Amino acid sequence: MTFYISLSEAARLTGRSKATLSQAIKEGRLSFVERTKQGYKLDPAEVTRVYPIPSANEQDSQGETQDRTAETALLRE
Repeated sequence: MTFYISLSEAARLTGRSKATLSQAIKEGRLSFVERTKQGYKLDPAEVTRVYPIPSANEQDSQGETQDRTAETALLRE
């Protein structure tokens, strides 16, 4: 049985926006299985080939950096 995901699911999986993924499809960097009335059907392996899933450490450090930046901006004010 083959399993496909939607553009929204791919965005959540990779931490990218739907617009970024749509642009990659339009530019031919990301292929899709089928386009239906409901949207694109994407192969998860293809999605993660183009946009590797960030590890938990990478996600934590990105969030921490954003928090520190916001905190620094508040302190400067």
